[in-house]
Amino acid sequence: MTLRLRRFAALPALMTALALLLAVSPADAAHRSVPDSHADAAARLDITRFEVRNTSLRISAVIHVQNLKKTGIFQQRYYDSTFDTLLSYGVQVHRDRHGHLHVHAFRDDENGDNNIRCRGVHARWLIHRNVVRTSMPVRCATGVAFEPLHVNAVSFDPGDLGVADSTRSFAVKKN
Repeated sequence: MTLRLRRFAALPALMTALALLLAVSPADAAHRSVPDSHADAAARLDITRFEVRNTSLRISAVIHVQNLKKTGIFQQRYYDSTFDTLLSYGVQVHRDRHGHLHVHAFRDDENGDNNIRCRGVHARWLIHRNVVRTSMPVRCATGVAFEPLHVNAVSFDPGDLGVADSTRSFAVKKN
């Protein structure tokens, strides 16, 4: 093989190495993704992966669902270290049978869950991608230390009272 051909043959390996180096940036330190068991809930509520990005301004989450349909309720909680022992905040997304999306931030304290006003809370229900995306400004969650942020996600069937599926809790460092 000539020198020119050897250089050309090494190009794909070099490009792959460069892409991997660029993919691992300091901003990724604030992102974590964890898998969840498949087929442990009804497919439309079965969480298969939960991703969270924690920055100094915003907490963004992506809930992957096995077979997302038109209706359901998904919720994620943000807290310091131990779930349900301290103050926590979260975002709840409910899509009703008419296709209306209801999104609100909430605070969980000694008085239980209470909706809070939080400008900038957003959600998207992407049926064709089997994904529910949420975003909440950090300024809405006063009194919680986000270094690291502890999170979990749950799903509910609008017709039932109990949890359909839940992810394990995990920590996400702050960027």
